[in-house]
Amino acid sequence: MFVDIKKEPTCHTKKQLFYEAHGPTQYIKLIPIILITNSTQFQNTNYKFETFSTNCISNLSTIINKHITIFNNISKSRKSILNQLLNIGFNIKHRGTKYLAESILIFKYYCHTTNMKDIYSIIAQKYNTSGNNIKSNISKAINYMYYETDFSHLCSYFSLTEDIRPTAKQIILNISEKV
Repeated sequence: MFVDIKKEPTCHTKKQLFYEAHGPTQYIKLIPIILITNSTQFQNTNYKFETFSTNCISNLSTIINKHITIFNNISKSRKSILNQLLNIGFNIKHRGTKYLAESILIFKYYCHTTNMKDIYSIIAQKYNTSGNNIKSNISKAINYMYYETDFSHLCSYFSLTEDIRPTAKQIILNISEKV
């Protein structure tokens, strides 16, 4: 399907524009796109742009390589994080385990805050849900892991002295140190 760029859209947000073109039952996956142009046609849109001067274009390959390196590091880290979560005793089929892996990646690469509400809100925006839903799913995954894993294994991994359930913050900090 081709979109006529000259036609004025009747909606104001990207979501409304997508629904107008495809209907509300379609799913969308956002991917990064690099557009090289000297046109000002796309500047007044809702999309995020990085602009470069013409003398900066020679550095374009280094900028692209930097973003590719970051993407590759995140992909490798995601695999090692999931392996760490499996070793602890998490079930990968649980949605909370996926959210926990995302929160570790966010903590490691994007924001180094230990305020869990901030991390939960970032994940909630990504998955179009609420922060309380993210927190609840992560808590359920931690509870399941805690009751299904041997206490000595948890003690050795988290350096626990008592039989207490590790918090999401403890898990995030421990795994981000080990990855």
